[in-house]
Amino acid sequence: MEVSAKSSTENDMEMNEMKRVATLLRPVPDFPKPGILFWDIEPVLRDFEAMNAIMNAFDDYWMLRTVDAVAGFDARGFIFGSLLAAKWNLPFVQIRKKGKLPGKVVTQAYSLEYGEAEIEMIDDGFIAGKRVLLVDDLLATGGTGAAGALLIERLKGIVVGFACVTEIPILGGRGKLMHYPVQSLISVIENTLVTDVEYCVDMLTFDHNSDRKGPILVKRLSEPLGNAMPGGRIDDGESVYAAAKRELVEETGCKAKRISYLETLASLGRDPRGVKVSIVVNVEADTSSLRGEPGKTIPFEADMKNWPPMETFVFGHGEFLSRI
Repeated sequence: MEVSAKSSTENDMEMNEMKRVATLLRPVPDFPKPGILFWDIEPVLRDFEAMNAIMNAFDDYWMLRTVDAVAGFDARGFIFGSLLAAKWNLPFVQIRKKGKLPGKVVTQAYSLEYGEAEIEMIDDGFIAGKRVLLVDDLLATGGTGAAGALLIERLKGIVVGFACVTEIPILGGRGKLMHYPVQSLISVIENTLVTDVEYCVDMLTFDHNSDRKGPILVKRLSEPLGNAMPGGRIDDGESVYAAAKRELVEETGCKAKRISYLETLASLGRDPRGVKVSIVVNVEADTSSLRGEPGKTIPFEADMKNWPPMETFVFGHGEFLSRI
């Protein structure tokens, strides 16, 4: 399928549509327990133009990837997932809470803040060999999403990625799903709804087989100037894992050997260029071919006992490094 690039006017219109969707989300303090601000999607469901905007945004993002079926999570993922499946003329499959499906099922447990929960899918051979997009209304800790991906893979399906309406990035869900592409339309950052967030990956990088003193950092040669961990934008349709491998080579010449999730940096004023969320990963790498990205970075090995002055760091990296 050949798809032409969208004009800036079309992109602006889509962004404005999503901003309107965000205004429909209803804040509910102290639900489901004290101290939590819950964003209710009921007003969005009542607005057919908002629902069309959400379906169009999902369609734009995934249209070039092969999808054979759409799976939705119990319960609000059923709403968005089934609408998207109908838009694409594809089958829809359920990922339900334990005990809700008849016949032979496969079950997957996952951890909650207190205890465990289980989800399940029908085990009748339908998923085998199919490329499945998983859909939900919210990405928070990623526990349910990771369990759903395991179910698809246990049923011999292929996880294309995750599409969700809202995301609370500070809870780390995207890090837990680091091997899969993730799309979210509205991010909740410091109790503020943001529709134009850029998701990035930053890498705390150590040599994989030496006693080097500290991580590989970079001196940035473009605005904002300063020291930072290597990192960059996660491209559309790219997983955190794939972005980390690519960005590490581009900025330092190093090749990653092992990658694991550490934490997420999400605050409204962290980057002067706009709202950016960084998924921070720990990387063990071969640093023997250390080099910079011409005109953009100069990599160097830091001394953890004698960090560069914290005020020389950008993107909140100094505060993060002071905690490791």
